[in-house]
Amino acid sequence: KLKKFDAKARLHVIANSGRFYEAPTKYAERFGYLELDDEVEMVSQSKNKKWARVRLKITGEEGWYPVAWLKFIKADRLSRDGADNGIAVQLSYGSQGYNVGFGAAYTRNVLVGGLASRPRDRMELGLSLDFFSGEKLEQDDKSLSSSYFATSLFGSYLFSWPVGYLAGGPELGFVYTSASIENSGLSDQVVESEGLSDGTSGVRLLVGARGLVAFSPHWNINAGLRVHFARATVVLGYIGTQYRF
Repeated sequence: KLKKFDAKARLHVIANSGRFYEAPTKYAERFGYLELDDEVEMVSQSKNKKWARVRLKITGEEGWYPVAWLKFIKADRLSRDGADNGIAVQLSYGSQGYNVGFGAAYTRNVLVGGLASRPRDRMELGLSLDFFSGEKLEQDDKSLSSSYFATSLFGSYLFSWPVGYLAGGPELGFVYTSASIENSGLSDQVVESEGLSDGTSGVRLLVGARGLVAFSPHWNINAGLRVHFARATVVLGYIGTQYRF
């Protein structure tokens, strides 16, 4: 007797490479070959749940395989079928007086289908717009207030994990920061002592790292760290949610 179910809800990857079995027994004839991290759909399962009839996604070939040699990934939550565009909203915090920020980003996956050996990897190009509340200082009858608007162009390569819903990797790009500084007489020494020494607008190199957790084929949580290299290096951390379509 076999237990049958929706194969889409039972996506697995091969944890131990080997060959298909003709029947759910170790004495059966063997054929074909399954490599480590190959994606398979479980079509049915033996009554004792020690064997699964699986379908190799890349070829459609079917056969029996020990359940102990499979890794359950629940669903292909990093699938890019029809989901190569992304819109994100995010909260951030920056050093050098940037403080709390919020923004939005658009990304486009240009590595459709991934690599042959890593089909869930993504190469994304993106544009983000972020506003930072800045700092306000007061000393006697003098004061300074600042705010920043950052426009970033970046690319990121996201390496997928075999579990199917985690990815992460490096980011590289450029950011144009527009600084709004209103200083009513505070000295440069005071400004620098408060970490506000980079109050100029300009283009900076952006280097960072980003990770995501996908909880459906269309929704995921993003988090990352970015560094803007300028006269005073700015370090930014952010977290947000993204919708992919």
